[in-house]
Amino acid sequence: MKFAIAATMALSALVFAAPANSAAFDPQGFMQICGQDNPDARQGCAQYVEGVMYGYEVGQDRGAPRTMCPARGIGADDVLHTVWHFMREHPEALNESMPEITVRAISHKWPC
Repeated sequence: MKFAIAATMALSALVFAAPANSAAFDPQGFMQICGQDNPDARQGCAQYVEGVMYGYEVGQDRGAPRTMCPARGIGADDVLHTVWHFMREHPEALNESMPEITVRAISHKWPC
């Protein structure tokens, strides 16, 4: 539990330490924290990608075009795994923001 709090604080620190024009923390920080073989760190990272997906859905409600259509029942761990592998397979994407990478990875895996 203490590590879960520490991981959440580390993720939050990366988010809030990012430059004002940055949407979220950098991909290298994501890979460092989320690549740990620690269930608490992975849970925090899964919650991050869930938050990005939630924000994406809010955009859908406001008329944004749909680019990703994950199947029902896809869990946050599945999405985290997808994002992680996308980042490893597409190092050129590491110049983008984490929300952009997350949406690209999900769109790549589960297009509409």
